[in-house]
Amino acid sequence: MNATKIAPEFSISKQIELTDLAFAHECGFKTILCFRPDDEESDQTSFFEIAAAARRYEIASFHIPVVPDQIASNHLDQFARIMAAAQKPVLAYCRTGKRAELLWQKFTTIHPPQS
Repeated sequence: MNATKIAPEFSISKQIELTDLAFAHECGFKTILCFRPDDEESDQTSFFEIAAAARRYEIASFHIPVVPDQIASNHLDQFARIMAAAQKPVLAYCRTGKRAELLWQKFTTIHPPQS
């Protein structure tokens, strides 16, 4: 896993695997947020499997499946609710990390970080 920090309490990554959860825990991530729909590719690890493994490390997990290029206001609303309640830092992932980064950019446009 190669996480990229894009804000003090928010990092992004490409698709994570079950073996990445121990590393995520060691890095101190408290919440994982998946923006990838299940079965987007036949060989991807499902969110259910990731969430089950995350629980073993006491990492909360949330799923907001977003089809590429189809970000809707309800996705951003869900994102805002999760970010308001989630323990930080948060690791968000999708297939390449680009969707997670784009959602963060749109989210921070609507909800600017507090100084």
